[in-house]
Amino acid sequence: MRLVAVIIIASLWMVGGCLTGCSTVRPTGQTEAEILYKEAQSLTKSGRYLLAIEKLNTLRSQYPYSFYATSAELLMGDILYKQHNYVEAAGAFINFYDDHPTHPQLPYVIWMIAESFTAQNPSTSDRDLSTAVEANHFYRELLRRFPDAEQVPAAQEKMQKNQAMLQEKAINIADFYYRTDKYGAALYRYQDFLQRFEEQKVRQHAILRAVDCACRTKQQAVAQQILANFKSELTPVQLKTAQEGYDKCRWAEENKK
Repeated sequence: MRLVAVIIIASLWMVGGCLTGCSTVRPTGQTEAEILYKEAQSLTKSGRYLLAIEKLNTLRSQYPYSFYATSAELLMGDILYKQHNYVEAAGAFINFYDDHPTHPQLPYVIWMIAESFTAQNPSTSDRDLSTAVEANHFYRELLRRFPDAEQVPAAQEKMQKNQAMLQEKAINIADFYYRTDKYGAALYRYQDFLQRFEEQKVRQHAILRAVDCACRTKQQAVAQQILANFKSELTPVQLKTAQEGYDKCRWAEENKK
């Protein structure tokens, strides 16, 4: 009986302690919407994201025209990103972007859209990189519209990394077609590469291969045009190689006539 009594007393002490110590004092605010928003902020800072989302949903459903309803939309995007729900986060920030085009936090919103897409990138360039394309679209918009935004240096760095992945994928696909003797497809890929990417060494590789592919597919005029457009980017040795290849192509075509 003594053991039972001790257990009962201990249980009552725990319940009583929880009733006093476990209860949360709500923050102060002029409206219930403000209180709910402050609660969501506090819960987010402590990593209690599900409870924070519950508070935000209550705020947005019960007080949709409140001053804090817009801030709640933005905080929802932040929470989704912190939860690694990057697809949903991108959607939340894009909705905010569309609904509040003049909001003072727009540079941050554009940055977070781009970050949400970048976070979805695969680890290697041989997989779908559509998220990198989307991310760079918004990084560029940030740089164009808000060149003085605090996120600009980081955006430039992230954009370069995404561009490097896209470049690697593009040249690998073109080289694959070249290796498998699909010179028409390879030519198209090399020409597209030259329109989109700027790294000098890889561009030189693409120029030489494009001239070669044009010759192999008996497109003398195309080979001539590629040389005329891009010869200034080649080294003297590379230019000589490209010119010799083009001359063979031209001579072969003329001999047929």
